[in-house]
Amino acid sequence: GIAVFAEHRRGKLASVVPEIIGAARELQKELSAPVSAILVGAGVRAYTEELLSYGVDEVWMIDNPSIGDFDEDVQADLVAQVLLERRPEIFLGGGTVVGRSLLPRVAARILTGLTADCTELAVDPATMLLRQTRPAFGGNIMATILTQNHRPQMATVRHKVMTPAEKVDHPRGKVIELTHIEVSKSKIEFLEFVEE
Repeated sequence: GIAVFAEHRRGKLASVVPEIIGAARELQKELSAPVSAILVGAGVRAYTEELLSYGVDEVWMIDNPSIGDFDEDVQADLVAQVLLERRPEIFLGGGTVVGRSLLPRVAARILTGLTADCTELAVDPATMLLRQTRPAFGGNIMATILTQNHRPQMATVRHKVMTPAEKVDHPRGKVIELTHIEVSKSKIEFLEFVEE
């Protein structure tokens, strides 16, 4: 299937999340595969209803009070464990500050590639691989990348380029709590958050 990273900050889902789900649902038409969201953090249960309303089939959730908003080492480890256990073909995240920091850590842990800052995603009809298109050489050319040998095929999506998913009238998705995955202690010490 296709999994997306449900990024959240300060009490709400990131605005890029509906766009990533929209991209995943477009890919779903070609692959006939379920779309799932990976949701990790403290007190994140409140976001599950919104994720399901965008047509997500499953929310894979780790809700633990010891996971801090800025514990990227812990979050990367948890997301990697979820991916290794659930084994989606494709994993998408936002090209945000968080996505650009967290997803490379995840890719390194599970030994797969990551195409950053994609502006277009499509399914190659011949191979059924994910065509990940992004600007290269300062935007002078567009490079299309295929991840042939490793799974999941990972990409971050540039903000404001994908059409957000429309909400569905009767969500049918379900929440799967992954309480068996152990949460480690972060090595990051959070000092303060300064609003930009």
